[in-house]
Amino acid sequence: MGFDPGADGADAAVTAGMVRALWRVGVTGTCVTLCTESEDHLLANCGRWPPPASRSRVAASVIGIHVEGRTSARGRTAGAHPLRHVRPPDIAEYRRLASSGDGRIRIITLSPEYPESVAYIRAIVDDGVVASIGHTAADGDQIRAAVDAGATWSTHLGNGAHALLPRHPNYIWHQLAEDRLGAASSSTGTICRPR
Repeated sequence: MGFDPGADGADAAVTAGMVRALWRVGVTGTCVTLCTESEDHLLANCGRWPPPASRSRVAASVIGIHVEGRTSARGRTAGAHPLRHVRPPDIAEYRRLASSGDGRIRIITLSPEYPESVAYIRAIVDDGVVASIGHTAADGDQIRAAVDAGATWSTHLGNGAHALLPRHPNYIWHQLAEDRLGAASSSTGTICRPR
């Protein structure tokens, strides 16, 4: 649609334009997605949104922030996320982002391949943030550990996947086979909840 609230120099007018464009196609609430960038860039963007108490219709339609890709796997599955800004999960960094965003972070998409992932997932879930698996080539044990720690979604399952995968097992297969995971699309806000 031509709107990137996470771009350099984006301001509240960019977010408002995106929200109004989404209204025209029937989307009434969205999480603004902030993709992989430096911590300073993410801190600035997390602090940019209207305060939750704002009474404007636009502010009411922005139901939170989705931080995607900062903790992607470092290989092919990072997709379009710049590897120079990809990092292992860091609880202290999450706390800084959450503080800057005044509690508006609602979803974090991460790869469970890092040794730090389980503790990170537990920390964000304890804060009421949805932990979503994405940009990953995690094996079945890593995916199961992430779900046991509280991950409940898979973000745009398969995006950034290798061009060729074994028929099974593979990281898409493991996520689809995990009944405790639902699927989410960061581009549309569509959510399919597990049964």
